[in-house]
Amino acid sequence: MDAAQSASAGIRDEYRRRARRLRAVHAANPERLYRSLRELAAAQTQAVIKKPVNGVAQDFADRVRQLMDGPVVRYSMRRELLREADAQGIGRFEANLIIAAVQHDVD
Repeated sequence: MDAAQSASAGIRDEYRRRARRLRAVHAANPERLYRSLRELAAAQTQAVIKKPVNGVAQDFADRVRQLMDGPVVRYSMRRELLREADAQGIGRFEANLIIAAVQHDVD
């Protein structure tokens, strides 16, 4: 596992830990749980956006922008993007974060 894969695994693990903690804390209050998970996802997306992006991830983000249909990426295009990301060595989690960040940036 190279340094980039190790770092992305750490990001995923930290996100899962926080999400599990929120589920435990707010198990009795679904509304608060949903709001907290949404905030966590938004914070995670912002962290990814603010990180310096390497060339492969930047190229992938550019490809996402090309395939957008208005402010969204259609499901068929998303599947194609995920295949391309896999071929470029970008994990599925990171690819979905990049897609979400690009879509969010367009709004």
